[in-house]
Amino acid sequence: MNIQKMIAWLKFLAKKYCVNGLKGIYAEKLVSGYLKLFFSHSKRLNNVTLPYGSYTSQIDNILINEYGVFVIEVKNYKGFITATQNHDKWFVRYSPHKNAKVFKINSPFHQNIAHCRAVASVLRLPHSEPVNVVFFTNRADISFANGEYFPNICVGREIVDFIKSFSTPRYTPEQVEEFSQLLSSHRLSPSLSTDFYHVNNIKKRITDQEEARQERERQKIRDINRDVHAKADAKRLNHLRGQYSQSKEILQPKTDVQFRCGQRNE
Repeated sequence: MNIQKMIAWLKFLAKKYCVNGLKGIYAEKLVSGYLKLFFSHSKRLNNVTLPYGSYTSQIDNILINEYGVFVIEVKNYKGFITATQNHDKWFVRYSPHKNAKVFKINSPFHQNIAHCRAVASVLRLPHSEPVNVVFFTNRADISFANGEYFPNICVGREIVDFIKSFSTPRYTPEQVEEFSQLLSSHRLSPSLSTDFYHVNNIKKRITDQEEARQERERQKIRDINRDVHAKADAKRLNHLRGQYSQSKEILQPKTDVQFRCGQRNE
């Protein structure tokens, strides 16, 4: 193992087992406990890493029963969070005062959309079919923008009530078993190496997205320059055409009638 890879491993382990990392692990275990206690007859998977396109997708918890495929994103955030389904950024304050500083965080709901698509691609389902569920521990105080309410954004035990609200069977027991086996066969082996591989995939995806963004900006500049040059060329061409027309009129020989009229005017 070279020095750079060793340093990357040490950074990864430090981040995973720091206070925030342990809080995340605690929250995932808490959800697993809820699912095991209240949905013992359902298929349950946790820490599922799936290949998805050129990258990987790591799902905290998946619950499968005849009522749906529930893809659960777990967060152990603290603070007063303003959530919405329509934006990729949420807002958090760490103080109840209205004048407290507001920070932006990535929307877990939007993050989980990619997870739902990864699960759907493995199960050969429409991308919209897996149920997008976001779970927060009781450390978070969730409010919704514009008076909206989304029951799939759950705090604490609300996740149990939300999943139980699905009462219409959608899948047969055979399909539930098939879905569980498909996910188990496609997932990468749960290990620190898999987690490390996934973290590197995230970094690669961020780098690729930034490079793509910069290329779009460069292309936009090239398009603007091309339009400016095209307009300048068109203006120059029109000017030359005007000069040519004037020169043509001056050099054009006069007819006898025009010549005589010119003499009379003189």
